[in-house]
Amino acid sequence: MFKLSKDGDCIVVLEFGTDGANSIGTKFKENTLIRTFRELSWFTSMNSIGGDAFYNCTNLETVNTVNITSIGSGSASGEGYSPFHRTKITRLELPNVTTLGNYIGIRFSAVWVIGTKLASINQYTFRTSSYNPRNSTYLINTENPASLVSGTSSMNNFQGHIYVPDESYDAYIASSAWSPLKSRIKRMSEYTE
Repeated sequence: MFKLSKDGDCIVVLEFGTDGANSIGTKFKENTLIRTFRELSWFTSMNSIGGDAFYNCTNLETVNTVNITSIGSGSASGEGYSPFHRTKITRLELPNVTTLGNYIGIRFSAVWVIGTKLASINQYTFRTSSYNPRNSTYLINTENPASLVSGTSSMNNFQGHIYVPDESYDAYIASSAWSPLKSRIKRMSEYTE
């Protein structure tokens, strides 16, 4: 069990079971006190952020995601939300992520910096809602295009951009997993902050 300090600066572990859980679950959902979460790196067995993990943590600005290998699907109200919906996070560094789940960008706009290990995306990874499209930017540093878990990539109303290594650009737009997104894929050298 986790507890937030009174000033919101740190997280105190009261009880950390040995049940093999590798996901943060919803332990911090709707916690409006937490501002930074550097401590996630201490839990080396926790490698997944999914569902509504940080949903409505309205003061959260940074999360240390060095151990995270999977960003799961958001699930609030059925349509899906990013696990980071209603936070103040503007940039996510994910150096070790291998899997991106569905709806990770719904109602959450940020710069996602993906390392060199991305292996799979889901059918609706880059999907946004029709009434609330977001302009997230994805900087994907993986040379080989990640495979698609199932279905066909859907970008419904996605208005952001996906930047890939220059030398891999042709491979990405030719890949069956990524070709539906080719109008949004650009060379990394074209990215400006």
